[in-house]
Amino acid sequence: RSGRVKVRVFYRNIQGQNNNVSVSVGAGYSLVGGGAAASRYGEGRGYANGLLMGSAPLFDGKTWRARSKDHGYADRRFLTVYAIGLKIDGVSESELTNNILILDSRNGPSNRPYGARKLPADYALIGGGAYLEQSSGARNLLISSTCTAYNEWSAKGKDHMYPGSDYMYTYVIGIKRSFLNSLNIEVIQLPDSSTATNGGYADVSRNISDGVVVGIGLNSQSFGGRPLTQIIPGCNRISGQSKDHGYAAGGALKVHGFALRGR
Repeated sequence: RSGRVKVRVFYRNIQGQNNNVSVSVGAGYSLVGGGAAASRYGEGRGYANGLLMGSAPLFDGKTWRARSKDHGYADRRFLTVYAIGLKIDGVSESELTNNILILDSRNGPSNRPYGARKLPADYALIGGGAYLEQSSGARNLLISSTCTAYNEWSAKGKDHMYPGSDYMYTYVIGIKRSFLNSLNIEVIQLPDSSTATNGGYADVSRNISDGVVVGIGLNSQSFGGRPLTQIIPGCNRISGQSKDHGYAAGGALKVHGFALRGR
C-alpha cells in the first residue's frame, strides 16, 4: 500500500507441454498489469524448459493471460500467470476501470515479429504486454515486452531452432492523467536493472521502496537468441529471467517497471 493506493497480485498455474492459462483480479480490484513464469524444472529433462510466448491483458479490465511451450524437447512444465489488481480508497471499481485504457496492435506475420503501441497524451503509461499467435511453421518465442519510448510499449519475438512465422499482438496500458492528479497520485517509472551472462539462465530483479508496482517490462538482448522464461511482478519487487535454448548464447537482460505513489 502507498497512501490510498493498494495493489494485490493474483496468480494461477497449470502444468503441460504447451500451456495457456489466465487469471482474474478479485472483486473490488481493477487490472493494471501482470506477468508470467515458466518453471525451471519439469519432469527430469534438465535441458528442457518452458519458454514464454505471451503475457498480456484481456479487454475485460480483470484478466491477464499467459502462454508457454517446451519447444523441441518434450517436457511438462508449470506456467504461472500473474494479474496485478489495483484498488484506491474512496474510488469505486467501475470508476477506476473506466479511467484505465488498454490498447493493442497486430503486426506480422514474421519470423522476427515486432510490434509497438502508443497511448494518447492524456494517459500515463503504467505497463503493457505481448502475445504471439501462430501463422505458419514452428511457434515463435517471446524476446521482449518493454517500454522503449515515451508512452509506448513494444514487443519482439523470434523463431528459434525451427523456422516459423507468427503475428505479434502488443498491448499498452495507461491511466488518465487528470484522474490521477485529482487524487494526488503519481506514476513512477522505476530505474532499470540489468545483468549479463555468457550462457545458461540469467536472472534480474529490483526491489521497490517507494510506491507499489503496477507494471513490469523485460528485454532480452542476444545475437544468438535468449527467449524470456519469467516476467514476475510483486507488490514491491519485479524480476525476470531468460535463457539460451538448444545452443549456448550469451547476452544481456534488463527489467524495468512502473509504480504508483500517493502524494
